[in-house]
Amino acid sequence: MSVGNLFKYITITVLVVMISVAIATNYISSMAASSKEDYAAKQLKEVDILRGDENGNLLLDAHITRAEMATLILRIMMYEDEPVADAGLSKHTDIKGHWAESNIKKVINLKYMKGKSDAIFGPNDQLTYGEIVTLIIRLMGAENASMVNWPVDYVNKAKELKIIKDETVWEEVKYNNSVTRGMVALMLWDTITANTNVR
Repeated sequence: MSVGNLFKYITITVLVVMISVAIATNYISSMAASSKEDYAAKQLKEVDILRGDENGNLLLDAHITRAEMATLILRIMMYEDEPVADAGLSKHTDIKGHWAESNIKKVINLKYMKGKSDAIFGPNDQLTYGEIVTLIIRLMGAENASMVNWPVDYVNKAKELKIIKDETVWEEVKYNNSVTRGMVALMLWDTITANTNVR
């Protein structure tokens, strides 16, 4: 097993254990939540992946920004509090002084996210459905050189991996639409449950 695959295996295993414990100690039936997004968000909050504002509100109707997604990625991959080599280096001038500056530098260095250009990252820009699909595929290590038709190739791969399920609201024609924090929570939860026995 390669180092990359070993890391991914350990990450997924730890997440599964954490989520299983959260469900066992705070049981909610599959349809007891007010919506699928609300249910998914509550599960992610239990394992400290999704956090709210100072009052604990998860702000599920707010559109997610690139800075917020960068932070979620680090939590999922367990890098938020870990040092990353050369993470202090960045040519992106628009992240200096931003609340997520350190996190953005880390995800760029880890090659999970890219800037919009050599100088611009766009930390406060909203992410689209197509971009979220791409990031999740990349996190799973499922991105490959044959995926050149964006975002169709990524959407199809997501369907193949059951990240996008028939019962969810995702449609290819909406790939340029910005997405909410609730929609991202649902997609991340679908990713976890599609690749584990957690429900």
